[in-house]
Amino acid sequence: MASFTDIIPQFNPYIKQLPIDAMVKVGMQKQAQYDAGVQKIQAQIDNIAGLDLAKDVDKQYLQSKLNQLGNDLKIVAGGDFSNFQLVNSVGGMAKQIGKDEAIQNAVSSTAWYRKQNALMEEAIKSGKSSQSNIYDFNEKSANWLNSDKIGEVFRDRYTQFKDTKKVALEAIKALHPKLQQYDIPFEVKDGKINTAIIADAMQRYKIEGIDEAQIQQAISAAFTPDDWNQLRIDARYQFRGVTPDQLEKRAELLYVGKKARYESELDATRQKRTIATDPTLIADLDKRIQFYEDQLGKDGKSGVLDNELRSNIDLARTNPDDVKYSIYRDGYVSEFANAFSWKNQEMQYVDSPLKKQQNWRSEMALKWATENRQRYEFAENLKRKDIELGLEGEKIALKKIELGLVPTDTRVPVGNPTDITNNADGIVLGFTNEVSEKINGGKAELKQRGLTDGQINSILDDYRKNGAKAKSAPAWAIKTVQEILRQENVLASVQEMETNAKASAQAATLNDPAIKGQIAERTADLTAINNGKSITFTQYAGRDPNTGQGKYVKFSRTGQQLIEDIKAGRASLRVDKAPLGDIQVTFNNVPEAGGKSVSIQMKKNSFGTDVVGGGEMRSALKEVSAYYDKHGNFENNYQSIYNRNYKNILAPVANELVPTIIAVRTGNKSEVPPRVINNLSAFISANDAKSIQADDNFSTSTASDFLSEKKNKDTRVFVQQDGDKFEVLIKNEQDPTNIQRLKMSGSDVARYIGADYIDNLTQDSKVIRLSGGSGTNITKNPNRAVMQQTFGDFPGIRKLQVKGDLIQEAGSSGLFYPTFYVKRKDGGWQPFEISGQDQLQRVGYEQGKKQMNSLTDASFLSLLKENYPSFDFSTLDY
Repeated sequence: MASFTDIIPQFNPYIKQLPIDAMVKVGMQKQAQYDAGVQKIQAQIDNIAGLDLAKDVDKQYLQSKLNQLGNDLKIVAGGDFSNFQLVNSVGGMAKQIGKDEAIQNAVSSTAWYRKQNALMEEAIKSGKSSQSNIYDFNEKSANWLNSDKIGEVFRDRYTQFKDTKKVALEAIKALHPKLQQYDIPFEVKDGKINTAIIADAMQRYKIEGIDEAQIQQAISAAFTPDDWNQLRIDARYQFRGVTPDQLEKRAELLYVGKKARYESELDATRQKRTIATDPTLIADLDKRIQFYEDQLGKDGKSGVLDNELRSNIDLARTNPDDVKYSIYRDGYVSEFANAFSWKNQEMQYVDSPLKKQQNWRSEMALKWATENRQRYEFAENLKRKDIELGLEGEKIALKKIELGLVPTDTRVPVGNPTDITNNADGIVLGFTNEVSEKINGGKAELKQRGLTDGQINSILDDYRKNGAKAKSAPAWAIKTVQEILRQENVLASVQEMETNAKASAQAATLNDPAIKGQIAERTADLTAINNGKSITFTQYAGRDPNTGQGKYVKFSRTGQQLIEDIKAGRASLRVDKAPLGDIQVTFNNVPEAGGKSVSIQMKKNSFGTDVVGGGEMRSALKEVSAYYDKHGNFENNYQSIYNRNYKNILAPVANELVPTIIAVRTGNKSEVPPRVINNLSAFISANDAKSIQADDNFSTSTASDFLSEKKNKDTRVFVQQDGDKFEVLIKNEQDPTNIQRLKMSGSDVARYIGADYIDNLTQDSKVIRLSGGSGTNITKNPNRAVMQQTFGDFPGIRKLQVKGDLIQEAGSSGLFYPTFYVKRKDGGWQPFEISGQDQLQRVGYEQGKKQMNSLTDASFLSLLKENYPSFDFSTLDY
């Protein structure tokens, strides 16, 4: 036990073993190095993370790399970052991200994109850009930005706008006009040079101007690669959203337009070549002829235009941008060529030894030549008369509507009964021309797709003969072939109706008291002309350029045919009764000459003898002249009465073919609905005036003013329809004579005004009206039925040969029942009218066609047996 008496031990003083202060200093230094290491690593990571990347997919890729780096750093998170080697090791891991090729591509592409976008914004701000160039860069950059490919390189640039119009205009200004002079010693008729006939006086032409070819060449020479690239950019912008099918259609339209233009130019150039004598001019014309022949093709070989069309159609789906550029470039150059080409032409007559002969002809013309000339001029000016009558008829129709003389929503025919009767033959001719245009349009479509004329005719003959069993048409052409045959059927129906009308008119004329007593003598003299034989006419048509042999046009006419042609203005005859006089006969629209006019002169030489071939024609034509001297009054009187009878017979038909006008319904305030006013205003504002104007009186500002809030209370709107052609008439009571007429398509009328203002039956409805309202068959001939298997109708009936019509119920408004024609074993057609007793079975036109086309062999036979239980069906061909 310790005691305070114990002795306390003594220890030596404590001596420190470690230098504390030095250690503190070392620790602080170490901490500073640690912080610096961490900061350096963080800075490197921040630099990588802060890279400017425009694409989301690149940003995601970078983030994935950073996430991976973060996971790797967790391993060394407890490491000594004051250690220089550790810091460099971690920094190297961060640098590896920056060295990644995808990251480097993304960074450089983003910088390039920012730079090009800045250039575009600067151009926009300074007013030196265009919508085309903005669209071009945005589309290219959008493709890159929206791509899911990591590290995709972007090097497309913003293309500065090039004012190509300025370059083109400067090139045109620098052009020097060409001066040409040439003489035409031959007869010129309807713009055609007839080298077989020497003109009475020679025409000398001096032509100064700049033609389209010069302008096209100047633009091509002036344009740099940058200018052509600007057109490519403009093409992509202008045709944005255009589908491959639409591109094919545009390519076909371009082909048709260029081909028609080149064919016209080739014909005119060949005409000039036949009369050219200057070697320099001949060489130039030969060069141009060669160019047009290369473009159009020759000797059965495809031309440049055909190859371009095929290429454009192929590329429309594989490389549409090239097709857009091709179409836009051609349209651009052609637009300038059409707008700035000009020509001053001076023509004078120079001395000719035939001048005296010309004066003689004027004095010696037969007394009835004037009347024939007037008839011919009437035929030439028929279109102008139609327009005048149409405008006058339009006024009458509008007045009927405005005065309330017709019920609301009634289509009023354009014209009055007298004008329609007087122009009945012209109106029916207009309808047949409309049908013919559709036939020719269908054939042109087949030709554009690569079929030759021979192939087209062979396919059509196959379908005419074998109907639905025909197999010769390519799949893509079947619908077009069926539509051509359908239109041919309509044309044949109208022509049969015209033939019947002519026969009725002739019968009525022959029974007319003013004609009947003179027929016997007139007929005897008529059949005696040239001993009742046909007169053969021969005209020299120049030399064949390939063989060098002379070419001739030959055709025959009986005396009666020639008299008929003279009466109708299709021919004229001049006979000089002097001993050495000439005889000249002219025919218009000669089929044997390809529809061209033929003028034949029989001259006697200084010995008083006819030139070769003239004697026979001279004798016969003198008999024709003598006949007309004796019976001229009868022929003129006969023709006048016949024309009157024929037009009276056609008048009810013509009345159904004239355009119709219907007024747009007004509301309670007798005002056009605001929707229609606003829609028409928008339509006019959105379209170029030239593209929608229906006449020269149309003005965008006037039409818009009539539709304005200030004046629309006094404005009325009418829709005029002529088949599938539409015009909208805007009339304001404050200025009632200043009617604004604008063209619209049927779809536009439906969209902007209303579908109920369109007669959707169009051609079919005309056929129904031509039949007197009884149905779809004008002549009641089974071969002219509106529905036939050849046209693609009755697809479910395979064993029987069937045709069909829709018969309109008497007194009904658009209600029909079917009539079928079934082929019998004897080759005839057996009619089956399915009228029934139930009035509820009557249906609308379209519904009736649909029901008829839904029939099968079984259901069709069942229908026939139900309605005709006593008929011997074994007589049918099936």
